[in-house]
Amino acid sequence: MRVVWKEMRSLLGTKKDREFPNIVSERPELLAAPRDVFNFCFDDDAPGPNLQHPQIYIEAPENIWNVSLARQFADMVMQKYPEKDLSTDIVARHFLNRLDTLWKACAKACPRANEQPEDVLVRMTAEFQAMSHRKRVRMRQKQLYLARSGHCQDQVEYDNNPAWNEMLLMVRFLGVDGQSSDESDGGEYRVKIQTWRDPHVTRLLRYIDRSHPTTNILGNRLPGSAPRIRQISEREETTRLYSDIPAKLPANFYDKVWFETLVPGLQTKLDPHPVLNLPHLQN
Repeated sequence: MRVVWKEMRSLLGTKKDREFPNIVSERPELLAAPRDVFNFCFDDDAPGPNLQHPQIYIEAPENIWNVSLARQFADMVMQKYPEKDLSTDIVARHFLNRLDTLWKACAKACPRANEQPEDVLVRMTAEFQAMSHRKRVRMRQKQLYLARSGHCQDQVEYDNNPAWNEMLLMVRFLGVDGQSSDESDGGEYRVKIQTWRDPHVTRLLRYIDRSHPTTNILGNRLPGSAPRIRQISEREETTRLYSDIPAKLPANFYDKVWFETLVPGLQTKLDPHPVLNLPHLQN
């Protein structure tokens, strides 16, 4: 909810989660004292939190102190944005969820067991780079899904070949999670071999990519980014978690040999659906 995040940034003075530990160290007044929180919880006459001088109890995001502050915050947002379709409970819940995220950011910034303070920055940098890489890969998967489904949809409308209907259904069944995972960040992308996906499905996806037009009828390149060079990597995608593999796909979307090697529990979890008719490519 952008409104909540915008107002929380203004309230706490932070734009990014990873910056919050530094802000707290520079502005310790943002943190509520444990004694004040304890008194507020057990003494009806004890002063509580207020938005004029906000203080959060970061060690327990769901504490009654933070819940009270979340309610005040929600009332303020409701009054400031009457045109928005909001409710006090929803805004307060988003507020507490953000506090939980900030608490995790602070926890990451603390030295772990057998870790020196100077090693914290190295670890956090590595974790941030890994997270950024995962986001870039996910973004490219989404772009690939939109490009493939969009091209199939165009072909369905302008081509009488029923094979395009079948390939459009195939792409939609696969969704974003079923697209290839790029493993590099340069202009040329190496695509890991997804061992779970049936080779025929992969061949159809590559056919869709090859048939995507890059020039108009005059021979000029179409608007948009230049197509990426996608090289098939010799490495199989063995690091992908089973939980990341799309479930409930048609049975012929999964590689038969790969599927038979799974333990019965994983086979049941994937829960293959009835076979979907797929077109056959001519050599």
